[in-house]
Amino acid sequence: LKKNIIKMLIIILYKKASAIVTNSSMSSKDLFKIIGLKIDTIFSPSYIIDKFKRKKSKKNIKIIIAVSRLSKEKNILFLLKAIKLVKNKNFVLKIIGDGDQKKDLNKFVSKNQLSKKVQFLDYKKNVKKYFLEADLFINTSYFEGFPNTVVESLKYNVPVICSKSHGGIFDIIKNNQYGYLFDLQKITNLSSLISKFLDNNSSFLKKTRYAKAHLKKFTIKNCILNYEKLFSRL
Repeated sequence: LKKNIIKMLIIILYKKASAIVTNSSMSSKDLFKIIGLKIDTIFSPSYIIDKFKRKKSKKNIKIIIAVSRLSKEKNILFLLKAIKLVKNKNFVLKIIGDGDQKKDLNKFVSKNQLSKKVQFLDYKKNVKKYFLEADLFINTSYFEGFPNTVVESLKYNVPVICSKSHGGIFDIIKNNQYGYLFDLQKITNLSSLISKFLDNNSSFLKKTRYAKAHLKKFTIKNCILNYEKLFSRL
């Protein structure tokens, strides 16, 4: 009922707007199907140029990170189930964030004897240092508007594996061009990609290098220019 009411209000009220903007191509296409009006896509200004130096790990242990609210829509349990299937043991998963599922997720880790492989860290206001030590970033969300952490990960030269979470992920990763996308239908879709990375990460690093020029689409400057163009035609 709630969804139908929202959809009805969108159809009625959005037609009165001078301009309609979404932050992803997919959202623009979906909204167009509902209201049949011109939709502008202006990406979130999530790429902030930053000086950094990556840390070189002396150990043969890969660090995988997930930066996420620990809630149902972020689908962290899916990630833990995938980790359980990975046979290669030379990794540790660090999950950074808080949320109402934290207790249940900890129980799953304990019950499935993953305590040596999974670390839960509290919410961090600044996660830069975690990106600089990470070898791989994973996003398992059911849905995302525009996942800024994926852009941030690529900025810090960290390869990404992301769910096909609708929204802006397709603008960031394209068709597996700058990272790897997986379907949420099967846990093995993700576990096989993690195993692939741990066995040979060369293709992952190659995609990450190619992403640098692409990330310029998501700068503050580009966002401002697009809004200026929009305002000038109103």
